Amino acid sequence: KSVGYSGVGVVRRIELSSGATRAIVSSHRTRPLGTSWGSGDRVLYSDLGQIFMISASGGTPQVVMDSPAAERLGELRWPQWLNDGDHYLFFASGDVTERAGTYLASVGSKTAKQILPGLRAAFAPPDRVLYIKDETVYAQRIDLDEGRLVGQATTIPGTVPTTAWLSASNTGVLAISESRAQQRLVWLDQHGKEIGQVGIPKDFTYISLSPQGDKLLGVNSQNGAFELWMVDLTRDVSTKVATNAHFPTWSPDGTKFAYSALNGTGADIHVKSLVDIKADGPLLQSPELKAVNSWSPDGRFLVFNKYRTAEQTWQDLWTLPLAGQDRTPTPFAASQAREMDGAVSPDSRWISYMSDETGT
Repeated sequence: KSVGYSGVGVVRRIELSSGATRAIVSSHRTRPLGTSWGSGDRVLYSDLGQIFMISASGGTPQVVMDSPAAERLGELRWPQWLNDGDHYLFFASGDVTERAGTYLASVGSKTAKQILPGLRAAFAPPDRVLYIKDETVYAQRIDLDEGRLVGQATTIPGTVPTTAWLSASNTGVLAISESRAQQRLVWLDQHGKEIGQVGIPKDFTYISLSPQGDKLLGVNSQNGAFELWMVDLTRDVSTKVATNAHFPTWSPDGTKFAYSALNGTGADIHVKSLVDIKADGPLLQSPELKAVNSWSPDGRFLVFNKYRTAEQTWQDLWTLPLAGQDRTPTPFAASQAREMDGAVSPDSRWISYMSDETGT
């Protein structure tokens, strides 16, 4: 009778009969990477590398797989209830390849067991797990008592891209969804005419061009884990420079860049140098989620978004000084509205930003 979905910074439900919507829970991130509505009206969702459970009517969320597990297993994503209302699957994606994959866990336990290395799976009632390998959909039985996949895997006819999503109903119907859109990164002149194309290794959700125009930083989301890539535009060579990283911005001289380093509770601000590895490390560490926006052209400060701890969906605009020893951030635009995406003017005297104080 209802559909649950992720809105902007909130998990919601909509009643099909009336169209009335209701907020279930606010999320740190704009869009939680995975939600699942199970028996007993309990909802699992992923946020900041943790798996939470909450009533579909709202209330206080409970952590069912916490940050110590996230640090050991990598980013925890895409939880999915099993039919017994106790066990659930989730995907872990981290820097250690052998630890990535699909895990089986149960409510009330902070331990999980890997059942499918390196691959993301979907549950198919009553007792099958579906996954894609070599563009083929496989189905294999899961034994909850033993906590592993058993028997011979069977295949479903047809070729399916590894990026496709699988969803199975209680009546045995399988849905396969696929996005065929491919991004093109192009150069335009001042009149909007295309004058060239850039070869990129993956689809990027966020890009930052170096001041000299010879390098590009781009963020790719791979199974819910954000990877930061650098593209050398003169040699057409791409290199992954960080995992669980987002929102890169270049320094004015193009010798280093700052970015948001995601962790189990939020995101810290880090810097990475192209010329001095000793300069790499954190610039600002605190529990909140912080998104780097821009580096002032005079090099004196960074602009970043910070999510308030008390109201997790609200964003404020802050500046982080880089000159001298004092690294105390100060609020630049902090109101009941959300302020975001701050960009510093070329003379470093002004900041433009987005806000929803008008309601849109």
